[in-house]
Amino acid sequence: MNSDDGNNESLDVLFRRLCAGDETAFTAFYHRIRRPMMAYCLTVANNTDDANDLFQKAMMAMWEHRSKARHDNIMGWLFTVARNTARTTARRAERSIRIEDPNAVPAITDARLDEDERDLIRRTVHLLPTKDREVVYLRYFAEMSFDDIAALDGSTINAIKQRLHRAKHRLALALGPTFDDWKQT
Repeated sequence: MNSDDGNNESLDVLFRRLCAGDETAFTAFYHRIRRPMMAYCLTVANNTDDANDLFQKAMMAMWEHRSKARHDNIMGWLFTVARNTARTTARRAERSIRIEDPNAVPAITDARLDEDERDLIRRTVHLLPTKDREVVYLRYFAEMSFDDIAALDGSTINAIKQRLHRAKHRLALALGPTFDDWKQT
């Protein structure tokens, strides 16, 4: 190994080189922090997949906030970034209502629609952005009030109404004139 592999350099020096754009320093830095950071991520995540996601998010946050790093304790700073990333991810997960299975959108039972039309609507709802899909599901399938959806989501009632309006508009555009007469009723 040559002296550029980073084995003999402190993590702080590698980090400074990394911030200066040295690609070999990035590789050496990554290999030095991967194992301890992954071990930490595994302790705060539910499973290996979540730990990998957390590790990647923490690496992105590290890169975005590298100018704020304390160069006297890079590893401590990295663990702080990972901890804060884990907390942010957990808060977002608590506020998010997930539809885990694309087929979890309930069957549409409107008698005016044949099976193909109901399936088309279900698939189209699934194509909406997650936040829009969630509000459609909660309002129309779970029959929740705007107040309840807003409380669950951590948003205002107006934000939920706007999201629902946007989702309905996207559905109308996606479904096209096929359902014009149905939408009016």
